[in-house]
Amino acid sequence: MSELLSRLVDQIVSLRRRVGALESVEMALRTGQGCRVYNNADQTIPQATWTALSFNTVYYDYDDCWSSSYPTRLTCQTSGLYIITGHVRWAANSNGERIMGIYKSDGVGYATCGQLPVPSQTRMSIATILPLQAGEYVILQVYQTSGGDLAVISALSQSPIFAMARIG
Repeated sequence: MSELLSRLVDQIVSLRRRVGALESVEMALRTGQGCRVYNNADQTIPQATWTALSFNTVYYDYDDCWSSSYPTRLTCQTSGLYIITGHVRWAANSNGERIMGIYKSDGVGYATCGQLPVPSQTRMSIATILPLQAGEYVILQVYQTSGGDLAVISALSQSPIFAMARIG
């Protein structure tokens, strides 16, 4: 009988742990900090000039990270560790190079990626994980060497997208 009682207690303890873990996940989802924004219009990027992309539409913003007063920034409101992502689609042009970077308010580029273009539209994605303090912000910059101006194309769910989410 005591062995059966012991197993039952172990199962109850295990269930309580699982319920506690589920409650923690649910709370994190309800109180999540982060946002995802996009621009619903093409943006012209000049030849050989680092350009901060601008955003004008919010998918979601759980912590007031984006403001139309600073449309190129995602600003940290709650200190922590964040994953930051960006996605762009370039107009078709087979000349030069395309580069994208995530920069913090201190001016340092914390992630960059480059790609040679393809004859059709060039698609790029980037991600990094950064510790951010409340008030710090990140921007998504692009650079291209096609020989002239080139557009970052607006595609509702694909480009340009800029997002961050607190993960710790």
